[in-house]
Amino acid sequence: MQLIVEPRDFEDDPAKQYRVIDASVVAIADVQAENPALEVVIDPLDFTRLRYVVILQNSRGDRRRLRLVQWNVLSTEKYRRMDMDASAALSSSCVEVLIDAVETLSPCEVLKMFGK
Repeated sequence: MQLIVEPRDFEDDPAKQYRVIDASVVAIADVQAENPALEVVIDPLDFTRLRYVVILQNSRGDRRRLRLVQWNVLSTEKYRRMDMDASAALSSSCVEVLIDAVETLSPCEVLKMFGK
């Protein structure tokens, strides 16, 4: 998952100082090709690791920073075997939830929403 984020002008709440302007599923090889400074070894056969690339850009669209966030999730196998149409529908709804959470909720509200 690739998230492109930019700062909001005149926002005092630190949790809402950025907004997601684009979210998409991309191949990690494409991310690496577009960002040669991303020096991380990624095992393409490790299907237990979820990866999010967060790209911070300024309001003019110039990329300023890139972060790769990754962690192991042992339940990924069921998603790999999922029907393609069901997978597309699920990913579409996940993107909307992520964007809505970033746009409207504080980190504390998100933690409460997920029962933490």
